[in-house]
Amino acid sequence: MNKKLFLILNLSLLLSVIACQDEQSNLPKYENDKQVLILNQGNYTEQNGSISLYSEINDTVINRAFKKTNGFDIGATIMGGTMNPLGGTYIICSNPNKIMIMDGATLECYIDNFLDSHQDFITPRYITNDGTYLYVTVSGSEYEVLPDGMYEYTNSKLFIISMANGEVVKILNIGSDAEGILYSNGYVYVAHRHGISVIISNGTGSSIVKTIDTQEYGPIKHLTLANDERIYASAPEFGILSFDPYAHTLQDTIATEMDYDGQLQVDPTGSYIYFLTNTYDENWNSSAKLNRLNVMSKNVDSIFEGNYFSSVGVSPLTGNIYVAETDFTSNSIMKVLNANGRFECEHEVGVGAYRYLYIAYGKMIEE
Repeated sequence: MNKKLFLILNLSLLLSVIACQDEQSNLPKYENDKQVLILNQGNYTEQNGSISLYSEINDTVINRAFKKTNGFDIGATIMGGTMNPLGGTYIICSNPNKIMIMDGATLECYIDNFLDSHQDFITPRYITNDGTYLYVTVSGSEYEVLPDGMYEYTNSKLFIISMANGEVVKILNIGSDAEGILYSNGYVYVAHRHGISVIISNGTGSSIVKTIDTQEYGPIKHLTLANDERIYASAPEFGILSFDPYAHTLQDTIATEMDYDGQLQVDPTGSYIYFLTNTYDENWNSSAKLNRLNVMSKNVDSIFEGNYFSSVGVSPLTGNIYVAETDFTSNSIMKVLNANGRFECEHEVGVGAYRYLYIAYGKMIEE
């Protein structure tokens, strides 16, 4: 990694550093907008992940926007992404394993193969940042086959990467099936099969200070922060747990049906947490529900139904809610609901719509 280049990317996002004038002249034009980056996972065997752009202002979608901007495909399976405070965007991919670094407003790619040659960067799962460091959970390659035929990845890790120069400053051993990750108030929280690891965020001095034992509720998948200053965790075999981020002790347990993936998305006020359920009949036809947990009352209700839902997102800019119906082989249908849960419209997006990122500028102009 060129340290000077990495520093420029994260401090100023100067496009001219890495693109020649001929390439610049052929790039699409942009104007300010509230923009949703839809990360389409693709079909894992076909390395066809893509990014769609949705304008929350104009209700328009541009599919395959990354290729339209850069002239080449992502060429991998997208697992997730995060943005730094300046809009620099980091997309983690598997098959092949890598991080792609781009401008969130324009999707212009600066680096498309970061960490692809690191021997321990095997099957990345989720990513977040604190403005100084990137944090990435990685499954690894060691696994055991469980009685139900599922795999337990037994040597998961947390990568801590400097956003100033791209150095991997530390790798922590997490245990089995490291999944979702959350940064809050100087701590990084990592969900895994046996609990939630609490990690003090201090660069090379980062360390696990506690593991919250949740084994009786099953594997933990995702984490989010609500307005009651508690962190909420999904345990799909049970429901939703909450814990005190100061004492790091469990507080509430809410038994509820939940999809295997266990995505949790909080609304802009922190008052509601959205999650999905998918149920199947004897022919594997799916019925899906978008559910909402009221943080204050702890009540759960279903607000929208459809066929298989692969993802849920909530815009911090508008409060719009997004769910996608997909089969991971054909294009997904993204449903747009307003902040009150009322259906507004739907759009075709890429294969396997999976995660959502939000940025307050940068709509591509069709010519």
